[in-house]
Amino acid sequence: MKKFAGEKHGNLIRMKNAGFTLVELVVTLVILAILAAMTAPALLGYFDKIGENRALNDAKKILYAAQTLSDQAYKDLADPAQRVVNDRISELSDVALDAGSKLDFTYGKVPFKPDNPTRKMYEIERMEYETGKLRVVYNRADADWKVSWNG
Repeated sequence: MKKFAGEKHGNLIRMKNAGFTLVELVVTLVILAILAAMTAPALLGYFDKIGENRALNDAKKILYAAQTLSDQAYKDLADPAQRVVNDRISELSDVALDAGSKLDFTYGKVPFKPDNPTRKMYEIERMEYETGKLRVVYNRADADWKVSWNG
């Protein structure tokens, strides 16, 4: 910083040439640009994570709705593949399945009760849900949810 020459008027000193130099302003702007460049990737990653969490939560809602429809089909002694349709799933799960969404289920038969192995109910073994650029896959055997980006 420059030393300022001042004139004394009572208890106040009036500064001459008060202000910042061009070099000081440029250095400040460079520091701000570096900080912005460092935080931008972190913010973009944060927004990607938000999209992944939203797709995962939607997929869980869809799975629970589809399993509910499958259980209702079991109660009515019907094939769940005929009862589990996209409009019913979106109605039960509050997830809008648009034209770009893909939804696929694989069913397996499991015993309804251990003491009666002949009567079997349908349970969802695998579900794939794609929305936009995100793909969510659920495997009941692994009890695992996988979220990945397409392309």
